[in-house]
Amino acid sequence: LAFTLLTEAVALYRSIDDQEGLVLTLLQCGDCQTKLGNLDAAEMALREAETIATNNSWRSKRADVQVLLGLILCEKGKPSEAEPVFRAALAEFEQLGIELEVAHQHMNLGRVAYQNNNPAEARACLERAQALYVRFGDQTHAMFALHNLGVVAHQMGDFEGQKRYQRESLQKAVDYQNRLAVIAGLENLGANYHALAESLRGAQLCGAAARLRQEHSLPHAPAMQEQQDGVHARIQESTGADAFAEAFAQGQALTQEQAIALALTDS
Repeated sequence: LAFTLLTEAVALYRSIDDQEGLVLTLLQCGDCQTKLGNLDAAEMALREAETIATNNSWRSKRADVQVLLGLILCEKGKPSEAEPVFRAALAEFEQLGIELEVAHQHMNLGRVAYQNNNPAEARACLERAQALYVRFGDQTHAMFALHNLGVVAHQMGDFEGQKRYQRESLQKAVDYQNRLAVIAGLENLGANYHALAESLRGAQLCGAAARLRQEHSLPHAPAMQEQQDGVHARIQESTGADAFAEAFAQGQALTQEQAIALALTDS
């Protein structure tokens, strides 16, 4: 229904040559099509909106369109096409003095660099974003930036760096009572401890996270569950099946507070 109404609105704005209304509605169409999984249609709508905004020198509107367009290109597996789009949005927001959006674009460029297998650039972008979020007092996005920095550090083989980032991200999740982020943090540190040759602690954290997901009805999406199962399999290969099962069960018996303490405390 929402998409039907937006389509009708687009036709109306075209008929009365309301360019500003058309840009805003095409932006909404792009967002709606993205949520429906129609990424090609979303990209088409946003490309048109970007052209109209450029022709009318609507800088802020064009930057808003570019952000969503860049995200769609990333979802389509086209990070090389997304990079100049995000950089254009970043330059616009810097000139307009919209600092929070500047931080968001550094985060987006970090994602692009990670997808392009350029972890050093990804890390630099994410560190800039994280510093800006801290400066603005945006602890939620600072937490996500730290999580992403942990992922990039893992890609670089910097497992101690990953632990530092993931611990700080988990602590922020605890401080701001973000239950899903707490559970994800336990899972991430479970994998990290395995990489640091503390596989039994990793298995315990994975067990604690699995119980919390079940207890609070927060299951993984199928693709993410497959990825987490892979983590469990790698830890089990390292510890042996019996030792893994015992440590996993020990983790399941922990309270959330005990699991957090296990994750944040050096052995």
